[in-house]
Amino acid sequence: MHASGSAEKQPTNWAAIALAILVAGLVIVAGTWSYMHSLSSDPRTDAERLTQNITVSMQKKFDENPALIPVRLRVTDVSIVKKSGNEWAGIASIKTGWGESRDIAISVIADGDTGFWETGPGALMFFPPAGYQP
Repeated sequence: MHASGSAEKQPTNWAAIALAILVAGLVIVAGTWSYMHSLSSDPRTDAERLTQNITVSMQKKFDENPALIPVRLRVTDVSIVKKSGNEWAGIASIKTGWGESRDIAISVIADGDTGFWETGPGALMFFPPAGYQP
């Protein structure tokens, strides 16, 4: 303090202020990038997970549906593509217990990596050859 009783003015540390602003800016940018990255997702990853879940769901349905059990349907492949929003379209390759293979169109409504699938009317109508025993 000076003799007059007033406080002595300290010099402004511009380097410290600039460093604090830079660090705060980097934290904001990093946080924003992390948040935006968590919102965006790789469509291939979603498609792969959804494809796996649809394959398992279809096979479970075929294994548990009394009308389909004797046909012994096996899902050999599922391929889907995103149409828009949460709608997907695809092809499921199915093989019967007697060796007949068929590709059927499927529609999928998905929420993340889970979804519901459906086939068109008659897509799962398989007729076993004469004398076929499951």
